[in-house]
Amino acid sequence: MKTTSPIRSYFSLSALLAINLAAVPLAAAESHLVRKGDNITSIAREHGCTAGELRSVNQLKGDLIKPGERLTLPAKVKKDSTPDGVKKPAPDKVKLSATEKKKPQPKKAIEPEPKKEIKLLPKPDAKSKPGSPLSATIAGLSGDDRWRVQIFLDQSGFPPGKVDGLPGEFTLKAAQRWMAAGEGRTPESLLAAAREKVVEIHIRVAIPQIAAEFVGALPVSHEAQAKARRLPYRTLAEMMAERFHTDESALRRLNPGLTPGTLRIGQSLTVPAVVPFRIEDRKKALTSPGSEAAGAVVRILHSENMLEVARADGSLAASFPITVGRKPEHVRTGTWKIVSRHMDPTFLYDKEMLAHGKSGKVQHLLPPGPNNPVGILWMELEPVKGPEAHIGIHGTDSSARIGRNQSSGCIRLANWDIVRLARLTRAGTRVVWGRPATRGADSASAKSNLAANAPQ
Repeated sequence: MKTTSPIRSYFSLSALLAINLAAVPLAAAESHLVRKGDNITSIAREHGCTAGELRSVNQLKGDLIKPGERLTLPAKVKKDSTPDGVKKPAPDKVKLSATEKKKPQPKKAIEPEPKKEIKLLPKPDAKSKPGSPLSATIAGLSGDDRWRVQIFLDQSGFPPGKVDGLPGEFTLKAAQRWMAAGEGRTPESLLAAAREKVVEIHIRVAIPQIAAEFVGALPVSHEAQAKARRLPYRTLAEMMAERFHTDESALRRLNPGLTPGTLRIGQSLTVPAVVPFRIEDRKKALTSPGSEAAGAVVRILHSENMLEVARADGSLAASFPITVGRKPEHVRTGTWKIVSRHMDPTFLYDKEMLAHGKSGKVQHLLPPGPNNPVGILWMELEPVKGPEAHIGIHGTDSSARIGRNQSSGCIRLANWDIVRLARLTRAGTRVVWGRPATRGADSASAKSNLAANAPQ
């Protein structure tokens, strides 16, 4: 892998990796007409069932489905004409946005910081294991409370990935870490705090005028993309979903009758009540890091698809779902550091490099944009004790798929999360790699041992 400034990086485009769950035979009930872009996992999440249940009731041996095909839904799935928790908003909830644009700063060499002791991160409590009070609390949440808990975790620094009001593994993992970050936190206190802090679970917003700068035609081939000036959002729906930390499936549930292709600037939508990811303000993440960036340590939990940020005193400051590579060489060890950070990176697509690890004769330098394979932000990583290795922590062109697909060796975050991580870090921030969980171990019980990778 070889990187220059603007960044040239070798990784693959996001490859879908479905999450296989246990199949549970259920009697048939209602049905779902497969739309273009649907897959088994997205349909299951839309209707509140599992992919395994969907495969079982339709007697599917794999995940191959076609637009126009009608799938039977498991009997326990009930569809309401009004989505859970959706309230008719008052007219004064419509909000608009503004923007400004800049050129990215050139890459600078960073001297390593003096060696320092890296303390032990608090590990998730045993009460977060499957079958525990936390697991039972998350599984038993009502529709409105699922939204509340996800929104509360998202605004507390422990985002659950996409905020969609559906149960999922990353909501549980985020809740585990929120509990580990404070004394005396329990499943009951999590739900109580969510109910107290999250007054509105959905708000009504207008599609902002600035969307015109970030939405446009996206070429299909890499050759055509390399000739484009930017790689924008394909549709207003795609932009609004990412802006409010969700996916288009959730937008359709929150806005019955929504046809993504017919959306117009100024039109109002119901969205999750999160602090929006304003792509027009992305540059501020590099110019105004938070006070916690001093002395912060990033920890990659490869086996759990999670990234944790510890403060200088070792306490847990934040965590984020991530996508990682699955090959043995992608599991790294030791202490690394962030050597540089670049907004709006480019991406050098090389099919031979991705397939065989050697430079090919045909390469395509893809321009910046939210649909660039490395997203909107790139953080270059190097081992503290060499040799040089060009990998990075970066954004993605498929934020809603984080943790559900795989990379070619780097660490991906949703675009809305990578800018939040940037405010908690800086050039020189140490990065350590967690030990993989033992075979068959539950993610909640995987060891959290920063000391194991502390510099000697």
